[in-house]
Amino acid sequence: MNQISWTNHSFRTLLKSSIAHKDLFTGKALHALYLKSAVHPSTYLSNHFILLYSKCRRLSLACAAFNLTAYPNVFSFNTLIAALAKEARVSDAHALFDRIPEPDIVSYNTLIFAYADRGDTAPALSLFDEARRSNLALDGFTLSAAITACSRSIGLIRLLHCFAVSSGLGAYTSVNNSLLTYYSKNGFLPEAKQAGGSSMLSSSRMVTTGTVMSAAG
Repeated sequence: MNQISWTNHSFRTLLKSSIAHKDLFTGKALHALYLKSAVHPSTYLSNHFILLYSKCRRLSLACAAFNLTAYPNVFSFNTLIAALAKEARVSDAHALFDRIPEPDIVSYNTLIFAYADRGDTAPALSLFDEARRSNLALDGFTLSAAITACSRSIGLIRLLHCFAVSSGLGAYTSVNNSLLTYYSKNGFLPEAKQAGGSSMLSSSRMVTTGTVMSAAG
């Protein structure tokens, strides 16, 4: 192994360790070397600096690292969107989402969850419908986020329940648990038990059964 490849390998190893341990001091030192072109620039490495600052809750540094990325990819965008959402800057997260040339299902899931956490039903469902019409492969996280966004509307929860059954996404434990939780919280225990029926037979039995029991008082 030549000296250059050994240096690049060592740099990546140190950077990954800094992320894993949220070692901001070492990470910033590595970033300084990177910006001085001590290591050949790449989107792969730039993404790791965005991730480092995001995990360390240094949003301004994460934004700066993103802006310095010459060729950001969907991972670059998704990492910063998640960081913005974590800091409750959902409007900024959505604005960044709109700049993604080809958002993937992670992009949609992250933003739908961000709106769901705020109780913003309309934009969450709009994104859910957009993802569905984009022919992306929806997963349990997508539907669980949409259900959470509709937590106060039993009518919308029922519609999403129907979609879960027809699409096959009801096979996801996360979907069943979300349906069970919000049916229960709205006082619809028969529907909650129906939604949790398949989950009660799985490894999530304690979660789903516990939800029904707490709702039943």
